[in-house]
Amino acid sequence: MDDDAARPVSGCGLFSDASFCADFDDGIAPGSWDARGYEADGSVAIVPGGALLTPYAGEVVVAGGAGVAGRYLERGLSATEEVRVRADALFPDPTGEGPDYVIVLTISLSDGTNVYEIRVTSQPKTLATELAIVDSATDTKLASTSLANTSFTGWTSIELDVAAHPLSASLRVGAAASAKAVWADAGSLTTPSSATVRAGAVQRGATDATTRIRIDNIAGWLR
Repeated sequence: MDDDAARPVSGCGLFSDASFCADFDDGIAPGSWDARGYEADGSVAIVPGGALLTPYAGEVVVAGGAGVAGRYLERGLSATEEVRVRADALFPDPTGEGPDYVIVLTISLSDGTNVYEIRVTSQPKTLATELAIVDSATDTKLASTSLANTSFTGWTSIELDVAAHPLSASLRVGAAASAKAVWADAGSLTTPSSATVRAGAVQRGATDATTRIRIDNIAGWLR
């Protein structure tokens, strides 16, 4: 029997039609991903044995004590009308000990003048997840909605689909929870010239505890 044929398909092999994918089994920043961050101490690394699908996952760590701080993986994309990203995420630390808010996944669209960020924000202490469309220049929410009972204490899938016209986003967390946010002012965003995907941890709210999040099998489709 062919050993390759007998081996179960896993990691990025599950998403062979994706425009890009990272399962962290070959390193921390494959396929043009960059490790970035600001404020506070922290790190981005691979974790052996900590993955949803073995052998590795990416782990983002942000030290406690800062009101706003972040560490994340970032990938820049060329012009596109729609971006869909899916990933698996896990908070390995107990809920209630971390920050008030953690931005887990974002997709930003820019037309060269305006930048709009679509954020998936977990609230570990209340077990809620918010989907929001934000004007990056002013950090103003243009549209938002929230899902209850969506903790990431076990490996949980996230699917975020963002379209430019009208500027809208659909979110699915786990097998059943879903939400959609739409900003109807379609004239504010011309054809996007670039997009950015970030996965990791941007914490908001002072905390003495370290924030950790693991990311695995992040894949994206461009249309």
